[in-house]
Amino acid sequence: MSCDAIRRGGAPIGRLEHLPTLEIAAVLHLRLWGKEREEDEAIELMTAAPWRAFEGLTYVLQNYWRRPLVRHSPNCACLGADEAAFAHFVSAAGTGEREDAMLLASLIVRPAGNLIAVNAAETFRLALLRAVAAGERQAPRTHHLASAQVH
Repeated sequence: MSCDAIRRGGAPIGRLEHLPTLEIAAVLHLRLWGKEREEDEAIELMTAAPWRAFEGLTYVLQNYWRRPLVRHSPNCACLGADEAAFAHFVSAAGTGEREDAMLLASLIVRPAGNLIAVNAAETFRLALLRAVAAGERQAPRTHHLASAQVH
């Protein structure tokens, strides 16, 4: 689907390249969630700490989200509204801005899942930060339970 075919949450609001590195990594994890990949690559990446933390976050999202998040394709330069909300949510949770993270979580998940989602996002951002510092490869593996819509 091209960027001009807009669905709720998929409206391009910026460019991915304008985000800080950790937020780009968070959006790329979101975009690759559920994508079919080579099985051996998926097994290799299964041990990556950011991906394990991301799977914990996606478990919470799937159980509490208000609606499936709309994602752009992995190679799209646009930044969608849902992706921006997700990136800012992960960033706020991981930098100790818990009140902001709770507010941003309310855009993504139902109230019962806010605190759980913030805790999972905090863990995910910390894993991303450690991986970037260590120079670890950031590409996530396949997650077959994903049902978020792809733009």
